[in-house]
Amino acid sequence: METNRLFLVKRGCPFCREAIPVINMVNKKLQYDKRIEIKDCWEFEEFKWDNLSLMEKLEKAGFDGYPYLYVDGVIIGNAKGLCSTPEQLQVMLETMFKKEFLF
Repeated sequence: METNRLFLVKRGCPFCREAIPVINMVNKKLQYDKRIEIKDCWEFEEFKWDNLSLMEKLEKAGFDGYPYLYVDGVIIGNAKGLCSTPEQLQVMLETMFKKEFLF
C-alpha cells in the first residue's frame, strides 16, 4: 500500500524548527515506506515554483501556513494550529500511528 505523508515546512519558520525533531523521532519508529516525508517549500514560497505539484491543490483546499501536515489523503492542516507545543504534536502523531510502530 502506497502512503502519502508529507510535512511541509518553510525555511526560517520557528514552529517548523520545533516540529522537525518530533517528526524525525516518530519516523524512526515507522517502516521506511510509512514515514512522513519532510519537504522544504522555500522554492514555492520565494519563486512560486510548484515543484511539488501538490501546493496548488493544497492552496485550493485551504492551505493556511507552515508547518503543514498531510497524511494519507487527509489534510490535517497547520500543525501549529493543532498542536501549540512539540510535545502535543508528538502525542498526536504517536496516537495516529501507534498501530504502525515497529517497536
